[in-house]
Amino acid sequence: MAKPSLGNACHISIVVPFHNEEENVEPVLDHCLLALSSMPGKRCEIIAINDGSTDRTGEILRKISERDGRVRILAFSRNCGQAPALYHGLRMARGEILVTLDGDGQNNPGDIPAMIERLESSGADLVSGVRVDRRDSRLRRWMSRLANRIRRSILDDGVTDSGCALKVFRRSVVDSLIPIRTLYSFIPALAKAAGNRIEECPVDHRERQGGQTHYGLRVMLWRPALDLLGVWWFSRRRFPILETSGEKSPPDSETGRGRGSGSGVKTAMLLTGLSIVFLTQLGSYPLLEPDEGRYAEIGREMAEPGGDWIVPSLNGIPHFQKPPMIYWFTAISQKVFGASEIAARLPSALSAIATLFLTLGIARRLFQDRVVERYALIILASSPLFLFLGRTLTPDMHLTFWITASIFCLVRSRPENLFGEPNHRPLFWGWMFFLCLGLGFLTKGPMAFVIPLSAAIGSSISLRRYGIAKPRLPWMAGIP
Repeated sequence: MAKPSLGNACHISIVVPFHNEEENVEPVLDHCLLALSSMPGKRCEIIAINDGSTDRTGEILRKISERDGRVRILAFSRNCGQAPALYHGLRMARGEILVTLDGDGQNNPGDIPAMIERLESSGADLVSGVRVDRRDSRLRRWMSRLANRIRRSILDDGVTDSGCALKVFRRSVVDSLIPIRTLYSFIPALAKAAGNRIEECPVDHRERQGGQTHYGLRVMLWRPALDLLGVWWFSRRRFPILETSGEKSPPDSETGRGRGSGSGVKTAMLLTGLSIVFLTQLGSYPLLEPDEGRYAEIGREMAEPGGDWIVPSLNGIPHFQKPPMIYWFTAISQKVFGASEIAARLPSALSAIATLFLTLGIARRLFQDRVVERYALIILASSPLFLFLGRTLTPDMHLTFWITASIFCLVRSRPENLFGEPNHRPLFWGWMFFLCLGLGFLTKGPMAFVIPLSAAIGSSISLRRYGIAKPRLPWMAGIP
């Protein structure tokens, strides 16, 4: 029997990059072919990319291509990365409608027909998938939500789940793409900057059935953060390509400034840049003795199978010189990322970044001035001791975080802010104030009480003197 072939005309191209996915290649392509079979009358192709695989991925791809002529292979002699493979695959594709998805089997090709129908019926240029009931680890889901929130606030691309690889778009969108390392996440932003219209569609998400993920900490954090700055600059500087027939409407503003622009974008950009400062090169220098080495070793022993999370120990000997919070943070980080300088220092860096966000929240509620917010962030982040502690394994940065968190809760615990606007659930924030005090105590003992309690007592006295509502703190329940 003659194998299916592809003529010159092509309606749909599915582009799938693979790297060491020998267990997933055949199931993924079989499901893609099944999805294409459900759309009769449309000529289709699959661009299967072998991104320098060292396992049997290339061999399996060749067998499938020999069996079905709709599968075309693009092979690289070395691993170029997912984004370069995808970019070249899209350039090679001949379809008028292009589909992208991951080669790990977590995207469901069965969603493709519905997304294509949505694209054609809505008149949109791109339909981006939104993963429902994600089958990833809690850490990856949390990091994805945070990244999506930061990206939306800066780029205003209007996409809920930009990291979803399953996307359907018209060939014209390819002209708006630029070759960057994290292309998947920024396809909607680049498309919108070029004047294309975007829709979203809920899609299925499945557990990985074989192989292992190729996304390390650098790929999930550093590269997207750096590319975010570049895409923001590019989106602001480029102009949309409009058709002379007038079928495409110009963007909302000729200057390219959307809802995410202005002062809010500047603050978000500043936060992103400061976060990069704290997160980069954490492992470029060895642990400092004696403190960093001691804290890291106690956390490593705690994270080992059968380790004691209640009684910290150093070389099997109980160690009670510090409260346990720093050991818990270090142990969790090393359990997730493995024992390394980066994993040991990462909790301090995250505490520093969280402290910056809390400082922004405090400044916003006290002053409601974007310039003041940015000055507060710059002054704090440029303090030499804060910068040093944020990149060092010590309990001091965690203590700073809990103290700042308690001050934030104190500000929120007033029935209304200084501008007469109501604060929602002030009693809840009063409870959170004491919770932060307790967690600060578990970080560095009674020192955590001094500044927050002084601020609480002082503000209650001073605000009463001026007739302003004082914070609602459950003193009798919180102090015991």
